[in-house]
Amino acid sequence: MKCHTGRIITGETFITHNERGDLVQKFNPVCVDMESASVAHTCYVNRVPFIVIRSMSDNADENSSEQFKATVELAAQNSITVVEGLIRKLSLSIA
Repeated sequence: MKCHTGRIITGETFITHNERGDLVQKFNPVCVDMESASVAHTCYVNRVPFIVIRSMSDNADENSSEQFKATVELAAQNSITVVEGLIRKLSLSIA
């Protein structure tokens, strides 16, 4: 498992391989998703701290559907592992 930190760009449509180049050049994201902005905005408006943790399930290309089916369980488990590790570290820093 590899972990990256950086900018996530988000929107309300799937980003295809053809659209990727312009978005990468303009925003230099580490990934693209469809959910983070709404969660981030809700947290911001309500002054609730938040963090976004994403586990990639596909490459947003012509094989995305097959990639998703093959990797969705691993992607979910990777997210769980990262969140559990973060909780452990946070609890140690509070103690």
